[in-house]
Amino acid sequence: MTHLICSQCACQFLATKSQWDHRHERPINYCSSACRSAARKARIKPPSRSSSPCPTCGKFFHSKTAKTFCGLDCYLKSEQIKKMQRSNMEKGHETRKKVSIDVSKPCLNCGAEMVGKKGRLAVKKYCSHLCYREYMAKRFDRWVASPEQISIPQNYDEFLTQAELPCLIEGCSWRGHFLSLHLNQAHGISSEEFKRLAGFNLSSGIVSSTTSKNLSRRPTIGIALNPPTPKSTANTVRKYRSKESEEHAKKALHLRKKEVEENPYAKTCLECGKGFTTESLTGRAFYCSVDCRNSFYRKNRS
Repeated sequence: MTHLICSQCACQFLATKSQWDHRHERPINYCSSACRSAARKARIKPPSRSSSPCPTCGKFFHSKTAKTFCGLDCYLKSEQIKKMQRSNMEKGHETRKKVSIDVSKPCLNCGAEMVGKKGRLAVKKYCSHLCYREYMAKRFDRWVASPEQISIPQNYDEFLTQAELPCLIEGCSWRGHFLSLHLNQAHGISSEEFKRLAGFNLSSGIVSSTTSKNLSRRPTIGIALNPPTPKSTANTVRKYRSKESEEHAKKALHLRKKEVEENPYAKTCLECGKGFTTESLTGRAFYCSVDCRNSFYRKNRS
């Protein structure tokens, strides 16, 4: 007898040699990859059914935790974010006025002083990638309804800035720091597969904020100076666009767009100090003309 019962569809199927030899060690078996995928999706937590009206569109929405707006689009149209944009724009103008050759600049999130060259600090706003996530989470995801589950493609920054990450599998009460490692060891879901199912960037580390801070403090000695070259993922990465990257692009473009709309001269020339505009919202020009750029290089040539 070499037949087993599928744990998903309950049909009888012809087992492979490996399944038959380990039938007592692994009582859960599937007749096909489709049944295995269906079983994994069934273990994902279903959304809770708590409702509240959105102040922008007036519609009722469901959310696992207390939220104010039904989605990111409604929050971007609200008066609340417009006030936040004006406040941030004023802070940004004050910061640009203080830029010099060797300056210190506070991180927009934690306030830590960042010291560096004027040109580099003109575009650098956060002291670390974790601070960037916390800054975006506090200003967007705090107000947007989005349960912490794979089926909802929002609030990635809010999820990854927690002190401990919860497991997203139905019936699992695990909480810890290395979520991707737990999913691989306890549930048999690889890190890349989980990131694709959840919509994370393939390069994002699914670790808690505490672990992320500890890893960033490690000294760059030994193997850290020459990390091993990763395997080529050109064929797979190009075809995959994560929901996390789409969310980040939407937030960043909105911040830049509101700044330019309210103040056309949002840029300040590093040489002459005059305000100027750029051709695109995402432009990173530092000088109002080529002459100012050449003059700045001549003065600060090492």
